[in-house]
Amino acid sequence: MKKLTTLGILALFIAACGGGNSGNTSTKSEVVSTDATSTGNPSYDPNRGEGKFKSVDISGSLDATMAENGNKIFAIKCSS
Repeated sequence: MKKLTTLGILALFIAACGGGNSGNTSTKSEVVSTDATSTGNPSYDPNRGEGKFKSVDISGSLDATMAENGNKIFAIKCSS
């Protein structure tokens, strides 16, 4: 009985996994090329991922206390 159950399970497994392409011959090689998506956004944006800040102005001298606080935060969160 155990061999019959094992053989039945094996036969179901082969039947479920096999079969190949049984009549479904349609391919999805059609590519639609549009300049904009359905929302109106362009499909390629060369500035994508850039933030709103384009330039950063740094004064001639740095604030030592602010630099030390940043160093402490870096040591806790980033250096590990």
